[in-house]
Amino acid sequence: WMKIFVAVLLQIITVGMSSSIHGGSYMAMAGKDSVVLAVDTRFASLKTGAFNLGDATRCVFRVGARTVVGCFGLDSDSKILIDKLREMLVDHYEFGDIVDLEPENIAHVISDILYGQSLLISPIIIGLNSENKPYICAMDELGAQSTTDQFAVQGTAGAALYGLCESLFLPELPAESLVSNVERCFK
Repeated sequence: WMKIFVAVLLQIITVGMSSSIHGGSYMAMAGKDSVVLAVDTRFASLKTGAFNLGDATRCVFRVGARTVVGCFGLDSDSKILIDKLREMLVDHYEFGDIVDLEPENIAHVISDILYGQSLLISPIIIGLNSENKPYICAMDELGAQSTTDQFAVQGTAGAALYGLCESLFLPELPAESLVSNVERCFK
């Protein structure tokens, strides 16, 4: 019974620390008929401190005509999630693109996948719905959704980014101003 307890404890510790191990940060912010997803390419962790391990491309996927998914965590798990998502949505493909799904629907499918799998990723789903309104949904590793009409952050610098977004967020910014505002938050 002791081996089982240790294995479960190690799994809990690993799941709880996944955001601090893999480094990088994601931030989404909504504006007037627009939404932006910013991604940090630095690869470091709380264990390495200020030491930067390198630059790495982050997992950001276009899913459909109006939806983008950014996956914070293990890159291999991100690819597994997107492959499972494409398998589940195969009936909605036309000419290689998902045509008739809202970002909300895609977020629900991703939530279901995460709840049924053991994937160490925390995705942010952004998009514009059919009424051209911005949609932002952040999830944890279990698929618990947190939707907002303002901003969402994930990653190692999540707390700092949240404070910056809270200070600098302005509702209904036009697209050009939104991009520069996100850039200010991320620098």
